[in-house]
Amino acid sequence: MKLMNFRALTAMLMFLASGVIFSSCNKMNDNDDNNAAVAGVMGFNMAPDQDAIVMTLDGNAISNSPLGYNNYTGMYVAVYAGNRTFRTYNVNGSIPLTETGVSLDTNKYYSVYFLGTSGNYKHVVAEDKFDEMSGSNGKAYIRYIQAVTDSTPSRVLITGGGNTFVDEEASYSQTSQFVAVDPGELNIDLNNGGDVDVSRTITVEAKKVYTILFMGISNSSNPDLAEQIKFVTNGSLAD
Repeated sequence: MKLMNFRALTAMLMFLASGVIFSSCNKMNDNDDNNAAVAGVMGFNMAPDQDAIVMTLDGNAISNSPLGYNNYTGMYVAVYAGNRTFRTYNVNGSIPLTETGVSLDTNKYYSVYFLGTSGNYKHVVAEDKFDEMSGSNGKAYIRYIQAVTDSTPSRVLITGGGNTFVDEEASYSQTSQFVAVDPGELNIDLNNGGDVDVSRTITVEAKKVYTILFMGISNSSNPDLAEQIKFVTNGSLAD
C-alpha cells in the first residue's frame, strides 16, 4: 500500500499497514535511525489564549516553528515509538503548560490536541485508526473533537445528502471515532441550546480522511476567539 513519503524514512514507513497517502516531511523527529520503530504524530494548538506554542516529545519539538492558535503541524511527523512524554510550552516560557505520558505503537498514527484556557490546559491524544478504513468503498471519513471552552455538553449533528451521519451529545474535549460518509456537501452543527450555536457546510471527497475541529470560547466578544468550526485533511486512502 502507498503511504506518506518521509523522504529519508521512506524505507521504514512503506511497510505501514494503514494504506494512507500523506504529504512529505523533511525529517524524523529526534535522530534518524534506519532501524528504528516509528509512529506518526500530528499536533494541534486549540487553546484560544495561547498565540504560539511549542509542543515537544521527550524534549524534541515536533514542528520546525511554533504553532499559533488554530494551527497544526500540517502533516504527520515521524517519531520514535515507545513510552514518550508530550510537553507543551508557551513560545516564551520554560515551564510546561501541560504534559502527558503516552505509549506510541510502531506503525500507528496519532493526533495530539492541546486544549484549554486560563491556565487550565490538557492534551488529548487520539489514535488515528486508518487500518480500519477502506479506500475502495467510495466513502470519505470524518471525526470530530469538541474543544469549545467554557461550554456545557453540546449536540453534534453532521448530515449530508439526506442522511444523518452523526447525531450525539459531546462534552468538552471529547473526540469521536472516524465514520464513513458520502462524498459531497456535509452540514455540520454544534449547539448546546444556549451559548453555543455554530454551523458550517464543507465538501468532502471520496478516499479522504478529515477531522472536524470545534474550537473557541463560548460567548466571546472577540470574533477571532469565538466558537467556530474548522477542519483538516489527515490524508488520502489508497485503493
